[in-house]
Amino acid sequence: DDDGSTDAYDDLGVMKQMVDAAANLAVTSIEAQEYPIGTPVYNGEFTGKVTGFDDGKYEVTFADGTVHHFHDAKHMHSLVEAANQKARAENPMAVGNSAATAVIVISVLVLSAGIVLVVIRRKRARKSKDLPPPPPPQNPYHDRPEPNIADLKATSNDIV
Repeated sequence: DDDGSTDAYDDLGVMKQMVDAAANLAVTSIEAQEYPIGTPVYNGEFTGKVTGFDDGKYEVTFADGTVHHFHDAKHMHSLVEAANQKARAENPMAVGNSAATAVIVISVLVLSAGIVLVVIRRKRARKSKDLPPPPPPQNPYHDRPEPNIADLKATSNDIV
């Protein structure tokens, strides 16, 4: 009882009925609560939160301190949806905004790929600078290097 007194029941059948009725009531109440406590709401003027639920009736406390009770599920849905729209408008980069998230992810991937390409090119350029120049081509029939045409001087035999 509400006054703190207790009642004793000897009939287990009656006890089972009372426990089952209480369990069914609790399950029905939980299943009917679509928006948990703490769910943000917006009424067009003030933001608020769901602060309670009892027997199909939501208790909502707004930022100005007023407390309202709502029975209509459609009205509650509109308050919650308005809060979601307001949050998306105030923070377009939020995780829930899939278009903004996709743009950010693609930008990061393109930037990363560009950085990787620059690093690879720099490493290759360094390696090619560290290598000694290739030896001059050798004439397979002689043990000495082939003379460079620019180094040759005209002799009297070459003039015809």
